[in-house]
Amino acid sequence: RRPHTETTMTKTAPTEQQPKQYCILFYKYHPLTSDPAILETYRRATEKLCASLHLTGRILLGLSEDGEGINGTLAGGKLDVEAYVDCMLGREGVGSDEKDDGDVDSDGENFERRNGAIKEFRTESKRFFEKLNVPELIFPSSGDFKWSSCQMNGDENNFESSSDDNSGNNSSWFPDLNIKMVKEIISSGGAFSNITMKDTSKGYLTPKEWHEEIKALVCKRQQNAKRSGDTDPKEGSVVTAGKDDENKDTRQKEEEEVETILIDVRNHKECQIGSFAPGIAIDPNTKTFSQFPKWVQDHTAPADNDVHGDNCDKFNGDGLDGGLANNKKTGIGKALDDATVMLNNKRILLYCTGGIRCEKASAYVRQMVPNHKGVFHLQGGIHKYLEEFGNKGSVADENLGENVTIDEVGETTGTKDLNAFPKELNECQFLGKNFVFDRRGALGADNGLAQSNDCHAMRESEGENATSDPGRTIVGKCLYCGGPWDVFLPESVCTVCREPILICPRCKLDLYQKQQHLRGITTATNESSEGKSVVGIRSEYHCEDHFHLKECYYTNLCGFSKEDMDSQMKKLRDHSKPLEGIGKKGKQRRRTIRKQIDKIESFLKGDNSDDKSIGPPHGNSRANVDAATQCRHCGSSECASDCWGFHGGNLRMKRKPKQGTDESFSNVDEESTIHRKKRNRTPSNQRVGKMLKREMDLKEIASLGLCKPPTEYRLEDSGMRVPPPVVRVLRSAVKGRWCGKTLGWVMSNEFFEGDPSRDGSSTITTSSSISNENALVDRLVEAGLLRINGTPVSKLMQVTPTISPVGPFKPSHILLKNMDIIERVCHWHEPPVIVPPTISITKHSVPGFEDITNDAEGNSPKIFCIDKPPTVPVHPAGPFYANSLLMMVEAQEGLPPKSLIPCHRIDRATSGVLICTNMPSVASAVQRKISGGGKVKKLYLARVKGKFPASLNRDVVLPEQVINIASTRWCGDDNDILEVNAPLAVKMENETNSINSAMSASPMHRIVSSDGKPSVSRFRFIAYDEQTNQSLVSCCPITGRGHQLRVHLQIIGFPIQNDVEYGGTIHRDSIKSQMELSVKSMLEVSASTLRCLHDDSITEEEIRMSVENCKCCVHGKEGVKASFNSSQLLGGSHAIDLHALKYCISFGNDSKADDLNENNTMKFTTSIPSWAARFVDIASVERFHWLA
Repeated sequence: RRPHTETTMTKTAPTEQQPKQYCILFYKYHPLTSDPAILETYRRATEKLCASLHLTGRILLGLSEDGEGINGTLAGGKLDVEAYVDCMLGREGVGSDEKDDGDVDSDGENFERRNGAIKEFRTESKRFFEKLNVPELIFPSSGDFKWSSCQMNGDENNFESSSDDNSGNNSSWFPDLNIKMVKEIISSGGAFSNITMKDTSKGYLTPKEWHEEIKALVCKRQQNAKRSGDTDPKEGSVVTAGKDDENKDTRQKEEEEVETILIDVRNHKECQIGSFAPGIAIDPNTKTFSQFPKWVQDHTAPADNDVHGDNCDKFNGDGLDGGLANNKKTGIGKALDDATVMLNNKRILLYCTGGIRCEKASAYVRQMVPNHKGVFHLQGGIHKYLEEFGNKGSVADENLGENVTIDEVGETTGTKDLNAFPKELNECQFLGKNFVFDRRGALGADNGLAQSNDCHAMRESEGENATSDPGRTIVGKCLYCGGPWDVFLPESVCTVCREPILICPRCKLDLYQKQQHLRGITTATNESSEGKSVVGIRSEYHCEDHFHLKECYYTNLCGFSKEDMDSQMKKLRDHSKPLEGIGKKGKQRRRTIRKQIDKIESFLKGDNSDDKSIGPPHGNSRANVDAATQCRHCGSSECASDCWGFHGGNLRMKRKPKQGTDESFSNVDEESTIHRKKRNRTPSNQRVGKMLKREMDLKEIASLGLCKPPTEYRLEDSGMRVPPPVVRVLRSAVKGRWCGKTLGWVMSNEFFEGDPSRDGSSTITTSSSISNENALVDRLVEAGLLRINGTPVSKLMQVTPTISPVGPFKPSHILLKNMDIIERVCHWHEPPVIVPPTISITKHSVPGFEDITNDAEGNSPKIFCIDKPPTVPVHPAGPFYANSLLMMVEAQEGLPPKSLIPCHRIDRATSGVLICTNMPSVASAVQRKISGGGKVKKLYLARVKGKFPASLNRDVVLPEQVINIASTRWCGDDNDILEVNAPLAVKMENETNSINSAMSASPMHRIVSSDGKPSVSRFRFIAYDEQTNQSLVSCCPITGRGHQLRVHLQIIGFPIQNDVEYGGTIHRDSIKSQMELSVKSMLEVSASTLRCLHDDSITEEEIRMSVENCKCCVHGKEGVKASFNSSQLLGGSHAIDLHALKYCISFGNDSKADDLNENNTMKFTTSIPSWAARFVDIASVERFHWLA
């Protein structure tokens, strides 16, 4: 007797009728835990329950305390599935010893098995949720489970189950059982991470209410079309709502005032084969659900936004089946070209397969579209709707099956659009098939027509349309001929991205014959004239997004001649050229084309020994044909390409033990073993590009003398450290947002060359070369100080046109392309920092790494706890290089430059604990602990304005603009810890309206925003000074967002002292004098430097020209103020009263760091800053207790 999770590749006899299979879809948002070690207990209990009930499928458990829950799809015999439902409804066992669908319980064995499994799970579940101190996960009613069933005929897609009990589970829609823990139970890429259960529990429409809504939409659409004369509908095709609708007049009046739009939240492939009201429902044309938030953002923007850009080109023409196909004349929606095609001021209806996606999507739309007129979604999704209305079916006529696009909803094709609806409005309003993620592929509106039967029928057909059943509505279209077709087959996937496509048997055969002819292989055929698969090559298909590559992108290159492959490379390069000017947006597409070109070049050279899927370069050899017949995924020549995804499971999963089992799948056919090139990714610090840059950096540091201890260049009277100027070559690769911009624009807006207004304190007005943003760039080019890709721009001017659209062509008019490298020779001045003569450092050995040596000198790996002073950046960034903390510490401790690796972030203006190490593996281990949650404790001290509340007796008032986004609560044993929960987003400095933006220490200002990342902080009152009206507060960042503590203290009304960027106060007179002192010190050091250090590659002429074109040297005080902002010149936000007091890291079991011993804890502390010691007389930092 094999384990229940084991599956075999044995096929069932096609003539034997198999018992019915039953499938349930279910989900529930419920608080669990964010700790994987704790949730593993519940996962194992769930896996054991499903295993005992002989169920297969997928269940996802969300790692979240508020916002996720459980999401699953299970299949099996009826009584086994019902037993699982009973268990999740909170029942302690099955009701009776029933018999159904071949489930023989004559000896009561299965009845006892089910009861025992339920009771054991219920016991474990109660114990688990009692420890979490949250309600148990119990579904409110059986209506929360979406049921479907199908008679699984024995075809080649079915696999025999290893379970030999009588549960009726002789064939399964899933290859195995997989229960796993995930961050999101419906993947969105983190876009919905700030949505909680409170946000999702609203906006429901029952199937009956939804049915009435769709009826009203269809009715209004047809009435408006008839009234406008767009169509001459057939008799009975234009209908009205029932006369017994009591609120008909009121509803029609409201709908005329407020436009209602219908959005299909599912992916494009799902929308292709079935939809509510085709021609009205909007298809966002997404491949994954994680793309939906971006679509919402694009369609919530102001009307003057560019909706025809790179992100929206796929919504034009036939790329949007049924989407935004709402002509102005119909009144339901507007064409995409109309600026009003946005979500603003609309009543929005959303639907999906089972309800889980549209529940989160509706909550997201409410947040992103504050001026909506109501957001509602179909409760239970299409599945629940079909349970109630699916059996009624829909009447088909000759025009059904047209899934209308934008271009088709017009004056010329209105008839097809109007007839793509049921003739009677009380019929099922869902047309086509409902895509499901199991072996059935899709379900018809009658809830029993599975795609798997269609697959079998198609393969047995003789080239005819297997879905020509007059009782069914075909919404989908063949991608190649446009004919009606709605069957997704496992072998019909895009060869570029593996996206399933719709292709009819006739086009499939034609395409095979064409590709066979191109390859010159005539010794065998892949498909006979009847459409059946036999020995031969496998066809390759291309989806809508990659259809333009159908003549030049082939995964299998065997059979092509050298001329053919040369032609393919030429076409690929032609497709790649337009992508070079769109920056990061085209990065993945460029990479795809580049890899294919490299593959062809390698193939032509004969260097294909590692690729088992391709044969010799060309020819009709037997080896060629054999290679071309292999399945791309598993490498077997006999595989029907249904070995991947939910069709057949992953062979990698079949070869390794599943979680909770003791045996692996040992009976997998040896021929199906995967022959794929193993990918060994080189660590980032060992890649060629990284190593080359490191060598260049080390050479520059040595030649310019940048790595010096803090005492070097330090002024004793002020404590300021002012390095002398040097001559450097600055290099920068063109970023995505720079592509297509002029050189002058980039130098002015990104590097602030020639822009005296970047700092509010600048008053330069005497030099026209500085006031004009392009004048200085042209001068730098003339002086030979600017290069592009290593070539001086002055030489590039010799091959560029002399006239531009705006007049004579100048160097500043040169357009930048992707992958360009901009170089500038500059006279480098660094702003000052304030440092002590010696920076305090403590060294620690790392548990588990004591016997490991780091380098040839035998240095053991160490952790360095640095007491970072304020004003000093951690690593070289912006205008700081020699004045960076790591450079000074390495020189002070006698370490080689760039040998210390910081393990976490700390702002330049913040002081306190900074943990570094001298070994990458140690840094990775510590970073995993810090980012993993629960492994690190942090405690900060802050001096804030006002009297901070000591307990819940005092209310905390949030600003009106964030009151619906942020929240606060009191926690702790004594309710003396204030927790602030406010999502944070980044806003660039030039987008802020703050009067203190000129003093900003960072160009990326943080704000509280509904689309920001989740951020939670805790605070506790320590002491209060009545004279200064200031409080000392201990702080703990639960999450690790930038500027998190600073923003959270600001929104609750207690900004940090000296933090002018986030509402803090500062003494203007002292800051002004400090800034003047900084400028004076820089100019004095510069004047006393007789000979600037420089790299050997820089000529004397370049040195002279760089000094002559240096703003600091030419314009003195005003030039310095124009080159650096106030914060960099110690004029505000350079040092705030926020100090990282202590860290505690627990080195326990970690699957990615097995070398670390269990239960080892390391504590890192620093001294209390002087501004905190004034409040209380504290001898030890242990008096400050942890807040988490």
